[in-house]
Amino acid sequence: MKLTGGIRCGFEKVTAENARLKDRIPGCQETISSLRSSLKAARKPKDLQRADYEELLAQKDAAIKELENRLAHEPALKGHDGTNTGTPFFRL
Repeated sequence: MKLTGGIRCGFEKVTAENARLKDRIPGCQETISSLRSSLKAARKPKDLQRADYEELLAQKDAAIKELENRLAHEPALKGHDGTNTGTPFFRL
């Protein structure tokens, strides 16, 4: 009979533990939902920051390209001294 009582006592402990864990499930699900929404909210500003950063990079690249074009055009401007501008080459 002691063996049956020991099994019964173990069964009751496991059943009580099972019931306690089942009661915790809704709270855990609520925590999971809250954490997911927090993560989603945190990702939005990160995406916005990334978009702003990429826009700044594009502006920087455009400014560099414009400066490179000006620098490449500078020798042509220096070569114009008034004698070689607007004169067709066959009239020289």
